Amino acid sequence: MPKVSVLMSTYNDAQFLPQALNSALGQGFSDWELLVVNDASSDDTEKILQDYRSRDARINFWTNPSQKGLIANLNFALVKAQGELVARLDSDDSWLDTNKLQKQLDFLNRNPEYCMVGAWAEVIGQDGKKLYNFMPPGQDQDIRKEILSHNCFVHSAILARKKNIIEAGGYDPEQKYVEDYALWLKMGTAAKFANLPEILVQYRINSAGITQTKNIQQISAALALVEAFKTRYPGQFKAKIKWRLQRLLSAILGPKNLVKFK
Repeated sequence: MPKVSVLMSTYNDAQFLPQALNSALGQGFSDWELLVVNDASSDDTEKILQDYRSRDARINFWTNPSQKGLIANLNFALVKAQGELVARLDSDDSWLDTNKLQKQLDFLNRNPEYCMVGAWAEVIGQDGKKLYNFMPPGQDQDIRKEILSHNCFVHSAILARKKNIIEAGGYDPEQKYVEDYALWLKMGTAAKFANLPEILVQYRINSAGITQTKNIQQISAALALVEAFKTRYPGQFKAKIKWRLQRLLSAILGPKNLVKFK
């Protein structure tokens, strides 16, 4: 029974997948399993996964005969997960710090009242060049003040208690464009959040990702979450103004000119 289950869903990311897998294999903390769902990729993803699986038994993968989508894949992997803790790693992202998992595990061991801990991230473009650093609030009270206005967690940066994810219902199929954001908001009604003030991961802005291809829909879904959780977190009026302004700017300028995160 591994301590940590790492969930990954991938589709046609063969050019980035080895970097993501290597960043998991390079972790100093080794008591983990990596569960990958290949969502009917048409590139070399299957071959890459077979190769890595042959080299490390901690890596398991399943291949969908047809695309099922991110939410279904993550919930499938969540059911398969044996770990007490759950991490996420998108196939176009990577963990920069070889002690990423250990640092977050130490934090959760010291703080049982916390359901999840994230971290800062280096944001890169499609070509791998650094764009900027994402440094969200670290303390629970500061995250709560901001979380309706923006998603304070990079998906590939989190380490969470599986029991809290399950109690929150997992990834909601109704939240097609904000499945992670909705899950954090649900989890935060029962326990505390944190972000380690260190750049532990590298997050790629992918031109084929939801944020770039469905940005208006994603912002509208975030606005609906603000309405749904307005009594559970402070700052609803500021959040509504922020998301509406972002939706307007996205319609005028396009998503590539906006600051947006997974």
